[in-house]
Amino acid sequence: AQNFSFTGSLNQNNVSFTLNTNVFNFTGNPFPTYISANDNADNVNNFLKINTTVFSEQTIWFWDQSINSYITINQASQATYIAPTQGFFVKTKVINFEEQTHFTQSMQSHQSNDIFFRNSRASISRPEIKLSLSDGSTIKTSDIFYITNTTTGWDNGYDSTLFGGGDNSFAVYTHLVSDSQGQDLAIQS
Repeated sequence: AQNFSFTGSLNQNNVSFTLNTNVFNFTGNPFPTYISANDNADNVNNFLKINTTVFSEQTIWFWDQSINSYITINQASQATYIAPTQGFFVKTKVINFEEQTHFTQSMQSHQSNDIFFRNSRASISRPEIKLSLSDGSTIKTSDIFYITNTTTGWDNGYDSTLFGGGDNSFAVYTHLVSDSQGQDLAIQS
């Protein structure tokens, strides 16, 4: 409930950041506008789709102070928009050199609310199960989505692991039905 001032030039070009490989990287929206994280209406110009060759999984992890936990977002999640300057985690693939994550002008989106971690509240026309577990101060969740053409094995962009950069001693998760490698899933489709 206050005004903030930013100084410097507004970014009007595509932006790329160098990331370390095979680790969680903290990055953020470099634009003065919202960007589409996973808007499937425009499956070409969302952050996860454009960076699919860079990330070990098409997943973004946001911190949500209201539940004292990380929220997991992938292509199966509701359309999510990343606020200007909002930070989040991604995990890169194992490669022999530093990789670039890309933010393009085409990801930019006008949103009318001034809040961080904006989730569209559009109705979903698929069966879903949301598992929730609380210890009184922390809420942990795991989502199961029933989506046509997803499998009982790993579907990159539609299955996502728990955020591995924090304490997961208190967690709720699922495992793959087929070809499980023991990953603890926050989202399973």
